[in-house]
Amino acid sequence: MLNPNVHFLYGEESFLVEEAVADLRQKHAALTLESPSSKCTINDLLGLVATIDMFGGNKLILLKNPKFLTTSLDKKDIAILEDLSKTAQQNQHILVIYLVDMTCDMRKKGPAWIKKNSTATVFQSFKSWEQDKVIQWIHARVRSKNKSITKDAAMGLEEIGGTNLRTLAKEIEALMVYIGNRESITLEDIHALSAETSTSIFAFNEAMKQRNKKVMLESVKKLMENGDDPIKLLGLITANIRLYHQVLLRLQNREAPNSIAKALGKNPYYLSKIVPDIRNHYSLHITKAAYTRLSETDTAIKQGKLPPKRAIELAVLHI
Repeated sequence: MLNPNVHFLYGEESFLVEEAVADLRQKHAALTLESPSSKCTINDLLGLVATIDMFGGNKLILLKNPKFLTTSLDKKDIAILEDLSKTAQQNQHILVIYLVDMTCDMRKKGPAWIKKNSTATVFQSFKSWEQDKVIQWIHARVRSKNKSITKDAAMGLEEIGGTNLRTLAKEIEALMVYIGNRESITLEDIHALSAETSTSIFAFNEAMKQRNKKVMLESVKKLMENGDDPIKLLGLITANIRLYHQVLLRLQNREAPNSIAKALGKNPYYLSKIVPDIRNHYSLHITKAAYTRLSETDTAIKQGKLPPKRAIELAVLHI
């Protein structure tokens, strides 16, 4: 039986885990807060839930990244966990076990038992191809602030943060302050508030769609000067070329834009904005040649034949 007094929060998206913990903290603000060390043992934890502070009342116990979840527990330990769970409920304490930037083997007895017998929630990150879901998350996040955001602005924000929800949330918070009493966030607001690096990402993506080599080279140089990893930039360029190639293949097969968007996991509006540029500036021959060049660039960097920055610059010039 699931214990409503014991919560287990984990997953790839640590930002959402931390937000869930903050929500529980706010919900149970009247309880006495306890934050034991990650080195806290299950016996230590049992001691915490077994006592009721006559002055403080019931407790909210927040345990982050407990070490015992990474060790092998025996039958005696599992029995203590069972006792711990029952005692927390009997004494009306709330126990929250959560993992931030930490993973544990869910097949092990400890994590498996807690997952099965607590109110467990897993927070998964969006995949790189789930652009549409990220944009939906941006719209929902802005709505929760009683504001709205235009389609172009949401896509612009996604270009800055990708699937990194922590980055996106920080950008949204800054935008809330920036727009003040205005109801909606526009693309102009994104540009005005974005750091130089973010602006360069906009410039690079726009230039790449149009095969504007001069602006592409200027932007990629600026990004690397600002500390962007050349390998990460190579991944961005390769992902763009792969997308262009997939779009051109499907257009050649006379697929409808909405069908292409669904198949590629892209927002239909976003796709409608980039298709004209892809058609005008790329062909399947160009994308194939570019993909080959990018693969050669990756190999050259890994084998130490070219410095990463120089290799990226040459790759951009050959697209």
